[in-house]
Amino acid sequence: MTKKILLSIIGATLLNLVMVTPVLATETNALTTDQNIAKSQTTDTNQPNGNQNETGKKPTENNANALTLINRYVKVTKNSVIYNQDFKKIKNKKLKKGTVVYINGFNNRKSENYLRFITNAKNKKKQYILATNVVPFKAVSYKVKRNARIYSSKGVINQKYYIPKGRKVIVLATKEIKKTKFVAISETRYLKWTDLDAKSAQIIAQ
Repeated sequence: MTKKILLSIIGATLLNLVMVTPVLATETNALTTDQNIAKSQTTDTNQPNGNQNETGKKPTENNANALTLINRYVKVTKNSVIYNQDFKKIKNKKLKKGTVVYINGFNNRKSENYLRFITNAKNKKKQYILATNVVPFKAVSYKVKRNARIYSSKGVINQKYYIPKGRKVIVLATKEIKKTKFVAISETRYLKWTDLDAKSAQIIAQ
């Protein structure tokens, strides 16, 4: 019988650190880097290697800061318009303030710096956001000190899956739910802060 694996949905591997993988309560050895629900192991192949300056021009002082964001995670500072590969605004589609995305390309058009981003491993469309609307995202990893149950943003426990003891997770944000401190490991999954080893904190991106 094929075991089901629930995979984390952060977006892509961060500095070669395997993203946290929730597993069935009956499993203990599941490990994969893909971001969606699957029945077998997969690997993220969409993340590029090295900087991608799509303009092909020598960087100027004005876009040097934008270039430093390539191959890094960034946080959106305000609700932002998304541009397509022709650098035209996509109607009725925005990135919400606080969203974390991975930058894998750069382009300068008409004195504007555009950053190409991906939100998950299967998204191969070229989508862009203005460089002025993002800041570098500082990511911190923690070690799970005991088998940790997964909760929704409203504090509803998922009885089916958990994060195994000893696994490292990347914390995206903290949130108080029903007077209890939780940490977000994806847009929809939370762990109790008390299930993490606070002394194991490591800054892995800044």
